[in-house]
Amino acid sequence: MQRNAQQLSAEDLREAGIKSLQNASELVEEAQLLFEHGRWSRAAFLCCISGEELGKCFMSLSAVVNRKAGRFDENRYKRRFRTHQEKTGLLHFFEDIFVSSSDVPARVSDIDGQTQLTEKVKLAALYCDFYGVRPCAPSELITEQLASGALKLAKNRVKHFTEQIRPMFDRALQIDPAEIMPFLREFLRSMGVDVESDADS
Repeated sequence: MQRNAQQLSAEDLREAGIKSLQNASELVEEAQLLFEHGRWSRAAFLCCISGEELGKCFMSLSAVVNRKAGRFDENRYKRRFRTHQEKTGLLHFFEDIFVSSSDVPARVSDIDGQTQLTEKVKLAALYCDFYGVRPCAPSELITEQLASGALKLAKNRVKHFTEQIRPMFDRALQIDPAEIMPFLREFLRSMGVDVESDADS
């Protein structure tokens, strides 16, 4: 019996997440080559796109878990998978919640601000545009220092996702739906989030 082409399985979602991570890694490798040849604006651009691919990776992991739990909304997933700000925003949310060492809770307005700034840098790194009445080429706006910082951040992100997120796909795929909540609690602990001990009872 042939599966409806519109229905994404947990295996399909896992593959999408892993391929997004792989593409993010390749984009960073290419950004490094551009940086070494003084193409700082294009290097910064690829680093921004790499971040979007990592957003898709994290989004797909969540989708695998939701598919296994019977709570997957395919239309919403596909819409978010193709929306630039959704992907970038999710990456910033992930970093603020799971990676940041700050004790201050992440605010939606802060994440929105970070997302808008990333989008501005991405566009400035690719397109000539007016800034006030002054036309500027990307090479005039993206400095070596800015590109170097973007590249360092992108490399760290890919390393973190490869070490922490990639193994979760296989585990999420194999988990029994009844074990989804314990899996999520373990996932949060692995990302450094304190989970109330009474949540295990």
